[in-house]
Amino acid sequence: MNRWKLAVPLIAGLASLYATGCVTEERVVVRKHRPAPVRIRQAPPPDEVEVVPTATRANYAWTRGHWHWNGSRYVWIGGRYRAQRTGVRWVPAHYENRGGEYYYVEEHWAGY
Repeated sequence: MNRWKLAVPLIAGLASLYATGCVTEERVVVRKHRPAPVRIRQAPPPDEVEVVPTATRANYAWTRGHWHWNGSRYVWIGGRYRAQRTGVRWVPAHYENRGGEYYYVEEHWAGY
């Protein structure tokens, strides 16, 4: 019987979340300076081939996927649509080759 006293509010709470749906909001952080690059001794693999889906909202732009260095290996991060922002530009993640070492620069918003 005590189990039901705990279960009923939990089930009601979960049902209300399901009924209302989950609302997410993208947080925009604009950096005045580029993020610090991460040094990697091996080159990233060739980019994956992605099929770009049709945009479902106006003012959204496709950002291509990229290889992300997780500290021990490369992991593919698939592309996605991002909302366009006024007064900033999107800088995709990329690698810079500096004398045989690769520097990973994170994706980020940058001011003009």
